[in-house]
Amino acid sequence: MSIKKILVSASLATALVMGTSAVAMADTTATPSPSASASAPSAQSAADRAAAKAAKQAAAAAKKASQDQYRSQLTAWKAAQGAYASVAKPANAAYKSAVDAAKTALTAALAAATDSAGKKAAHDAFKAAVSAAQAVRTAALAGVTKPSAKPVNPNPKN
Repeated sequence: MSIKKILVSASLATALVMGTSAVAMADTTATPSPSASASAPSAQSAADRAAAKAAKQAAAAAKKASQDQYRSQLTAWKAAQGAYASVAKPANAAYKSAVDAAKTALTAALAAATDSAGKKAAHDAFKAAVSAAQAVRTAALAGVTKPSAKPVNPNPKN
């Protein structure tokens, strides 16, 4: 064992021995005994308990009402989200496939181009294809409104 460990052990042992003797020599005074006549619960405290109970029940009812409202808002939001997704997913997939096709065409046109005019024409055709795909996607999504933010739970479990 190292010297440090021995010193720490000796210090702890000394503190324990000294601490118990100090507690053993503590002043003992008589504690007051409770009186034989305990006061009866007053009418005020019964009224306070009734008011507290009513307040607790009102708070529980308000919490339940806010939770029910949240659930109905969440159901409506999920329905709106599903309606938007049923239109947005195919529109975005069509947009992605059109852009991928345009990229493939651009790569092929750039490989075939021999001068800067051919390369510029390939880039212009790519930009036009992407713009057309964006217009188709925008037109498809124009009829459906994007759902607002997800409702916030008024009673989180944190």
